[in-house]
Order: sequence, then structure tokens, then C-alpha cells
Amino acid sequence: MNNLQLSRFFILMSYFGLLLLVALWQSILSPPSPNLISLKLFLYGGPLLLALRGILHDKIYTYGWATFLALFYFIHGSVEAYSSVPDRWLAITETGLSTLLFFSLIANIRCRKAIRLAKAEQNSTAQ
Repeated sequence: MNNLQLSRFFILMSYFGLLLLVALWQSILSPPSPNLISLKLFLYGGPLLLALRGILHDKIYTYGWATFLALFYFIHGSVEAYSSVPDRWLAITETGLSTLLFFSLIANIRCRKAIRLAKAEQNSTAQ
């Protein structure tokens, strides 16, 4: 398995893990009042759903802006781990998954740029 495939695997694993964690956290594991469940699911899970199509179709542009999305979940997890003792293990899991997602996205982008650069050099030397 090369670096590109490995980073793609970790992107999918951490993305869907983060999506599942947010959905379970806000609905089952530590739910707010029944009136706020749908709102919290929309606020915390909605941004992840914006990147779903691009991640499934392996789009480098989506990977670029999804790094900022991963940072949002990292900040949320860090703040929750510090402030909420009962949900600390959920917040630490969110922080870990968002960190893995961030670095996997960066690794994938770097691998693709290296491949593109190698192809361009190969084409320039062949001419």
C-alpha cells in the first residue's frame, strides 16, 4: 500500500469515525434536552456532511478546505475536554479523530502534488 492509498484509508476512517462520534454524542451518549437534539445534530454534524461528496469522490479541492473543518472539530474537542468532565472521553476521542483527519488530508495533498510534479518533470525531460 503506497502513501496515497494509506492517507486515503486514514481520511475515510477518521472522517466517518468523526461523523459517527458526533452523531452518537449529540443524540445518545450525552444528549441535550429533547428539544435541542436536532439543532445540535445540525450544528455539529452539518459541517461534516458538506464535505461528504468530495471525500467520497476523492476530490483534492475538498481535501484542502476540509483541513479547516478538521481544525474546528479539534478546537471543539479540546474545549469540551477541558470544560466538561463527564464528556471528557468523548471530547478526547473527537480531538484524536480530528487530528488524524487533518494530518491524513495534508499527507494526501502532499502526495498528490509530488506525483503531479514528478509527472511534469518526466514530460519535460521526454520532450
